[in-house]
Amino acid sequence: MTDVPDPNDLFIDPRRLLKEFGLVPKRSWGQNFLVSSKAVVEIARLCVDEPGRRVLEIGPGLGTLTHALLKLGADLVAVERDREMCDVLRAQYSDNPNFQLEEQDAAKYRYQDAFASTKGVIAGNLPYQITGQILRRVIDEPLPLVRAVFMVQKEVADRLVATEKDKARGALSVMVQLRMDVRRALRLKPTAFFPPPKVHSAIVVFEPVEDPAGDGDYLRGVDRLVKAAFSSRRKTLRNAVKSAGFATPDQFEAVLAISGIDGTRRAETLSNQEFLSLFDAFLAETGSVTRK
Repeated sequence: MTDVPDPNDLFIDPRRLLKEFGLVPKRSWGQNFLVSSKAVVEIARLCVDEPGRRVLEIGPGLGTLTHALLKLGADLVAVERDREMCDVLRAQYSDNPNFQLEEQDAAKYRYQDAFASTKGVIAGNLPYQITGQILRRVIDEPLPLVRAVFMVQKEVADRLVATEKDKARGALSVMVQLRMDVRRALRLKPTAFFPPPKVHSAIVVFEPVEDPAGDGDYLRGVDRLVKAAFSSRRKTLRNAVKSAGFATPDQFEAVLAISGIDGTRRAETLSNQEFLSLFDAFLAETGSVTRK
């Protein structure tokens, strides 16, 4: 673990930067800046586990987390689309050889470019509107990830970590958990931000599973089944999958028989392994190639 400097040296208050650069948060962009020094330090430590660790920071804003990451020795690529925020970042870090700024939309940035020659970490506060899109890219693209450390709304975090015992469980829960070990590392109240948002937030850590259930094509097939199963939450598994058109009624009855899974259950009660068993049964029934 990296030797951690004095926490006071790791934190730069975004309220001071706003005043210094004559800026105000853009409410239309959902800009709420993290002002909890304790949270900033904890997030930075989750990202930088060794000196020189490559970190891709999504939406650094004024650079509060950026500052802590660089102090801990990160080799940092920051992706920011707000021109005013980019001006602040350049003013603070343009002379730092370990800092690279990409002024563009994080939803369109090629993540592979940041990890062309090394494994690394993706971190950032994900805007609610594009959370699903970014998570999809992280779990789908062949990135040499050590981990991802994301700040998301509490409700999204609840879904990401939900097991078959939780009401929050949905398609996103299963699709992410088949590829990543997921845990909630920190809960954040609105008072941890300026201005305070109306929602609670959480830090969620993702680490690639050591033994994936199958290759990319296989898992994307499982995803289609999972989406079909959760397409009508009030319906039974049997009726939801049939309504979504994933398989013909006769095919899915055979799939249920092969897998031994009760079709009257609802999707949220199935474990990740049961979804894999269902898809394997579907492949067996349709004569498709099984997992690699």
